[in-house]
Amino acid sequence: MTPEQFENTVNFILGCQVKTDETLERITKKNEETSNLVDKLGQKVDKLADDVRELRDACRDLLDASINQSKRLSRLEDR
Repeated sequence: MTPEQFENTVNFILGCQVKTDETLERITKKNEETSNLVDKLGQKVDKLADDVRELRDACRDLLDASINQSKRLSRLEDR
């Protein structure tokens, strides 16, 4: 291998290393962005679950009130 070939090989390897480092940096940044988005999505899912539980409880209360009112009306009609 001539000195020029050796130098070209070394420069090629160094160039590959720089590109690899840049690629890893971009991947790391994207991973961080994705992780942040997943965290935000998780918070929204938790909030939605809380809202659904609240709605379920309100529907249950409404159903109970409706049943109780029906029972009262039925008792009044029986009199």
